[in-house]
Amino acid sequence: MALASAGWMAWWIYLLATHFAPHRAPGFWVLTAITTLFAAPGLLLALWCMRARAAWMFFASLAIVANASLLALPWIARHYIVGAS
Repeated sequence: MALASAGWMAWWIYLLATHFAPHRAPGFWVLTAITTLFAAPGLLLALWCMRARAAWMFFASLAIVANASLLALPWIARHYIVGAS
């Protein structure tokens, strides 16, 4: 979850930067690379935790959903962010 939180933090910083200082904000593809660097290992670690005991299944599934949604977000947001600029 720490890696997913860092990836989501990058998204929120990007959104704040594009709103308040669009000339200083990084490109969308730079953001995608940064969030993928956080989400891909986080997803792999969460999947690796699924082999643990049943008590950890809930916690691991939460991390899987958080990291998978972070990986899917660039394809969803590309239409709204890149298309709008």
